[in-house]
Amino acid sequence: MRAFATCTAVAALAAVAASCAPAAHAQAAEPKPFRLYLGGFFPSKSETKDRVGDVVFSWGLSYDLHMNKPLPATPFVYFDGVWASADDYLNRSITFHYLGIGPGLRYYLGQKKGEAPKPNRFYVGGGVGGYFISTHITDSNGFYISTVDNDFKFGGKLLAGYEFSRALLFEGDYTWPGSSAGNGWNARLGFRF
Repeated sequence: MRAFATCTAVAALAAVAASCAPAAHAQAAEPKPFRLYLGGFFPSKSETKDRVGDVVFSWGLSYDLHMNKPLPATPFVYFDGVWASADDYLNRSITFHYLGIGPGLRYYLGQKKGEAPKPNRFYVGGGVGGYFISTHITDSNGFYISTVDNDFKFGGKLLAGYEFSRALLFEGDYTWPGSSAGNGWNARLGFRF
């Protein structure tokens, strides 16, 4: 049921973002507004690492808001997620995930106001938003034991990245989704479309 809700939320976000895309594609020099990221999440809390592993699957989708003139700062909306599952902790299965959505700002170092975006560029930034965090424990037969966390919390992220040729990019961020068990580093590759 949760997987269906997640897929529905992603499809809804993609549909809303797609309806806004034609304005951003009107100028040939304008970089493409969508970014899709795939990579790894590295939990910073040792207890989380012990339960779900040192590296777990991480993904993200963001949409750059259209600006009339090129500026060194670009506002965006992000949708991030982490999914982790472990079956070998004291004969129990632990699932941990968070989904976050919020506004952010990316600042391109070395770009001047009114200057056309360069094909390769370094950026820093951050965002704040709401995060749905869920951690469930079940026994080896799949029976529910406990819910450790199942809340909506406010959190954010600080990020840095590098864009290669307006299509590929690498981004790293430190995310704190409102629960210390979910704090950690993301390292992700992405592409723009």
